[in-house]
Amino acid sequence: MTIRRRRPGDKKPDETTPSKPEAASQDTVTEAQPLPQPEVGVPATPPPAVEAPIVVAEPEPEAPPAEETDEDFGALFEESEKSQNQPRGDLEPGDSVVGTVVAMTEDSVFVDLGGKSEGVISRREFEDSDGALTIEPGAEIKAFVMSLRNGIELSTVVGSGQHGNEQLRDAFASKIPVEGKVVAVNKGGLEIKIGNQKAFCPRSQIDIGFASELEGYIGQVLRFRITQMEGTRNLVVSRRILLEEASAELAEETRAKLAEGAILEGRVRNIQDFGVFVDLGGIEGLVHTSEISWEAVANPSSLVKMGETVKVQVVRIDEAANRISLSIKRAQKDPWAAMSAGSMEGSVRKGTVRRLESYGAFVELEPGVEGLLHVSEMSSRRIKHAREVLSVGEQISVNVLEVDQKTERIRLGMTETGDTSWAAVDSNIKEGALIEGTVERIERYGVFVKLSEGVTGLVPGHATGKERGADFNKFYEIGQEVRVVVQSIDTAQRRISLSMTAVAEVDERENLKEYRQLSSANEEAEKPMGILGQLLSAKLDDLKKGDS
Repeated sequence: MTIRRRRPGDKKPDETTPSKPEAASQDTVTEAQPLPQPEVGVPATPPPAVEAPIVVAEPEPEAPPAEETDEDFGALFEESEKSQNQPRGDLEPGDSVVGTVVAMTEDSVFVDLGGKSEGVISRREFEDSDGALTIEPGAEIKAFVMSLRNGIELSTVVGSGQHGNEQLRDAFASKIPVEGKVVAVNKGGLEIKIGNQKAFCPRSQIDIGFASELEGYIGQVLRFRITQMEGTRNLVVSRRILLEEASAELAEETRAKLAEGAILEGRVRNIQDFGVFVDLGGIEGLVHTSEISWEAVANPSSLVKMGETVKVQVVRIDEAANRISLSIKRAQKDPWAAMSAGSMEGSVRKGTVRRLESYGAFVELEPGVEGLLHVSEMSSRRIKHAREVLSVGEQISVNVLEVDQKTERIRLGMTETGDTSWAAVDSNIKEGALIEGTVERIERYGVFVKLSEGVTGLVPGHATGKERGADFNKFYEIGQEVRVVVQSIDTAQRRISLSMTAVAEVDERENLKEYRQLSSANEEAEKPMGILGQLLSAKLDDLKKGDS
């Protein structure tokens, strides 16, 4: 019989109708007839071998190609879709992925994740308040794997209204961020609305630091992580966890560009009396009060505000102590750089008193440039504190005595004090002179003696004649008259050094001088007179005798 392949479209033969026999030919194989069986007891004689004829099969004509139907195309497309959206073996719910938007429909956005895998995100996540799309094909986005049950389901955030309880459970199980709106403040924290569900965020979980003013959060839409979930209620969320994770990621990027001398931008996180803490991006540094501005800073809060973005320079990195020192003023123009020391020294400048200390006053000559006016330059009299002469904010004229640009220091002097008492010091008081004065002040290191109006000198402890470490209050009283010797006079610094032990030496010298003068007079009186004197003396003697 002929072996024939049924072509597509051929009708299947009816099994109840016998097929017509085909004519035998040389090219067909006929059915062999059975050989006669030998009689019983008679040995069978094998039949002679018959060589089987070689049969050459007739080539069958090619079947025409089958036509594709709409059903076949739909099946192929569905199969292709399934193969493209097969989950990658390295993905798990909760994983963070980055992909490229390849297509968008009315409901979905398709994202190429690489490795012949595509994820799907709800289109609503990329629509603004007016319903307009905020992305376009080719855009790179970051999302989270929500589920792998029906391909790769992605989401940038859960809770914006289109997610149900099932998505919230997935977000809780996979630690995916949820989006919620702060609707109220209660005793322990914030009340959050996530989709149609209410959640609670404890005060300690609102921010990395302590959240003090909770009312300011009302109305804000923030991201949280669900930390506790019982059924679809009693949701407890944390914003702090997400902030800390984001901070850790930023810290890695910041460390790559962190170096001494680098200029960076940061956000003011905390303000203290001693300085300002600035967040550089996951890493905090301290700007000391002296590094906030080139001008004097009394209160850091007067120059910077919480949350303000500032430009800083990295001054020092102490990895062992995990400390970073920053400077705001060094990231700005240095006023000292443009200043010429030669043009300032010897000049008279107007300035403003900014600070007063026991040793002097700091006077601002121009923004960021200050000089020190020592107390010895303020008055001829001794003063304990600069506030005895000047006040903060006062405008004064000063003489620039010395400028040191390396140390950024300027020494100033008063141009007009109205005090001329020191002008006559050299003529009225001489070094080595023994004079009388009045005890004006007693200190542990010596005694101040007023010599004249506006002129005071110091008797150092070793020049009092008392034992070292003695309490001078036991020997002297304020207003007591004392005799002192002028040891040295420094009119530039307005200082006079006195001594009490030198008084005895001066007295001895004066006594010796008087003795010598007296002795010299006696010797002159005892010298012999001349001839005339002798004659006169004799004549006088005779007259005395005649009278007697």
